[in-house]
Amino acid sequence: MTKFLYLLLPVLLAAGPATAQTDPPATVNVEISMPRDSARQFFGSYQFEPNFTMRIFSENGKYYGQRVGDPERFQLFAKQANRFFLKAMPAELEFVRDARGRYQTLVLHQGGRNMRAQRTQAQPVELYDTVLHLDSLLYGAYNRRNLPVLLGYFAPTLEFYHDQTGFTTYAENARRFKENFAKPTVMRRELAPGSLEVYPIAGFGAIEIGTHRFYQTDPGQPERLVAEPRFLHVWQNTQGRWQIVRIVSYDH
Repeated sequence: MTKFLYLLLPVLLAAGPATAQTDPPATVNVEISMPRDSARQFFGSYQFEPNFTMRIFSENGKYYGQRVGDPERFQLFAKQANRFFLKAMPAELEFVRDARGRYQTLVLHQGGRNMRAQRTQAQPVELYDTVLHLDSLLYGAYNRRNLPVLLGYFAPTLEFYHDQTGFTTYAENARRFKENFAKPTVMRRELAPGSLEVYPIAGFGAIEIGTHRFYQTDPGQPERLVAEPRFLHVWQNTQGRWQIVRIVSYDH
């Protein structure tokens, strides 16, 4: 992902002085502790150019930046209340408040230049955390082969759309899970780091988008990666109970 910043710099500089002013960052960076409750106000998407949008998010207690559409990401380290630096290269990210006190501007300090990006979407932090937790519970049950718990996360009206096997229902998937869990071959799923996106559905629930990584272990053989498809889950929240009503699995 750091290569993105190297590529982004000349693109933005070509836009002229309106997006590039000299103001080099400090040369010495000292990391400070940044509680997630403080950092959450920065999470979201920021657009530098029509084809360059950067997403700021947290995962497993660490902070990251990632160009939308790029599988790579870079870790951010706090140095001030609104400023982060990279250890992989000399660059800093500064978040700037607007007249209403909201952080709506991201400034990339790199090579003695300041490149500004405007917030395009705030990350629904509480919802993101909820869906990330649901994902871990859902696939934790899958990895443990706990069929009753796993099926509890699927609504009886589930519709599953797969780009290779087509459409299936709740009953068909329940049968397939039961059959697969009885086989000696063991499957394990993990969520690809940095791939999770969460969007609210007003009055209904949420959309979860990400990338699976499925690993297979055959008897007497080491575990191996066998698939890395994309997925979309539609979660319905019914009085605090979250269940998946639609699944789309694609790009196998």
